[in-house]
Amino acid sequence: MSRTQGELWSWGSHSRFQLGHFELDNNGELAAVQKAKYPVPQFVAAVHETGRSVKAVACGQSHTMAIVTGGDCDQLWGWGFSGFGQLGMGDKVDQLIPRQVPGITEPVKQVACGLTHTLALSEGGTLWCWGEGRFGKLGLGPDLMTEDVASPTQIETLSEIAQVFAGGNQSACLTRNGSLITWGWNSNGQLGLGSAHLP
Repeated sequence: MSRTQGELWSWGSHSRFQLGHFELDNNGELAAVQKAKYPVPQFVAAVHETGRSVKAVACGQSHTMAIVTGGDCDQLWGWGFSGFGQLGMGDKVDQLIPRQVPGITEPVKQVACGLTHTLALSEGGTLWCWGEGRFGKLGLGPDLMTEDVASPTQIETLSEIAQVFAGGNQSACLTRNGSLITWGWNSNGQLGLGSAHLP
C-alpha cells in the first residue's frame, strides 16, 4: 500500500520476504529468524533511504516490485521470492531486503506482476519482461516459451506501448493507438483470442 507523500506500507504473510521488512540482531546484522507475518501495517523503510519515495507498487504471488523516485530517474526495486527469476536481479535468489533491479536502461513508468513473472514499461514505451516463462507469458517467442528469464529482457516485437497488465499466467498491453494485445496461458479463453498466442 502506497500512502501519502509516496510512503510504502505492507502487511500480511511474510513467508518469502515479500513485505520488505527485516529483523536485525543486537549487532545490527540480519537476524537468523525472520517474522513469518505482519498483521498490522508496517512502514517499508528500506525503500525510503536518502529521501526516496514510492511512485507505484505491484505484487505477485510472493514477490513485490516498486517504482522508486528520488534519484536521477524512476527506478525499479524488487524483493521477496525469486525462484523463477521474477525479481529481475540476474539470479534466482530470494531477496530479504529491497534492491534496485539492474539492467533497465530507461526510467520506468509502470510495473505489473503475475504469479511468478514481471513486466515493466519504460517512459519511452519499451516493454521489459522476466520471471517464469511457462505458458509463453513473457512474450519472448516459442524458443523461450518454457524458459525462465532472470534479467529484464526487452520484448522486441512490441513497441509504442501505453499500459501493461499481468494476470496469474497471462500478460497484456495497450498500445498508444488503442490496440489490446494479449499472450500467455489461454486454457479457458482468457486471452480473448480463441487460440494460443505469442506476440
